[in-house]
Amino acid sequence: MREVGRRVVDEVHFVTADPEGEIVVPTGRYRLVTEPTNHLFIRVRFDFEDAATSVVREQGLFVGTQTDPQLPVGQKFFVPSQVVEPGILLVLQNSVPIVRQPSTRETFEFVVTF
Repeated sequence: MREVGRRVVDEVHFVTADPEGEIVVPTGRYRLVTEPTNHLFIRVRFDFEDAATSVVREQGLFVGTQTDPQLPVGQKFFVPSQVVEPGILLVLQNSVPIVRQPSTRETFEFVVTF
């Protein structure tokens, strides 16, 4: 497979397992909390033009990625040629193929347990 791009994380929150929680992911239900826990909720939103017309089959969460320092401040989506250090893959999630459309935003949510 070839990477279509990387998007900066939009939200990170501590969560705790809760059968009535408002956050639902394949691993269960969670609720937001303010105190630190060993569960992090991470949300990434692909904007309209991010990887438009690409097919997304996997979503990965990386830490330590470094991008080209010459890129504009505030840029949030990066194609592979703009990544100078890939970092470490923390989470990999497979999905049915998602055909990105320039008229649609995609949201990906993870709960990572440490």
